[in-house]
Amino acid sequence: MKIAIITGASSGLGVEFTKTIIEQYPKLDEIWVIARRKDRLKNLAKHNPDKKIRTIALDLGVDEEYRKLEILLADVKPQISILINNAGYECSGNFRDMSTSDIQNMLSVNVKGLTMVQRICSPYFAKKFY
Repeated sequence: MKIAIITGASSGLGVEFTKTIIEQYPKLDEIWVIARRKDRLKNLAKHNPDKKIRTIALDLGVDEEYRKLEILLADVKPQISILINNAGYECSGNFRDMSTSDIQNMLSVNVKGLTMVQRICSPYFAKKFY
């Protein structure tokens, strides 16, 4: 099964990336959309009923959540043709005014989340692009 995975798919660029993947790669078997907000992911899937979209609610700022993706990939054993590692977290305002917690959350999602998704997905990358 050939799939695309898009993280941060519940809003903004993630939604736009999903729409583009649907248009540009109609032969994909599934598109896996990942984000914290399951309701928004389900809405995205509902608005694209002609495409198989698997919604996966994960918070990439929480270390234990990575295991869920590992298990799912091990069970399904897909070929990942496209990975759009788009999840991100930002606090607005001046950096000097941000709390330690805010900075740690940004680092967790923006650095660790990106790196862990890449590592978890890499064994499943298709040998040929699409």
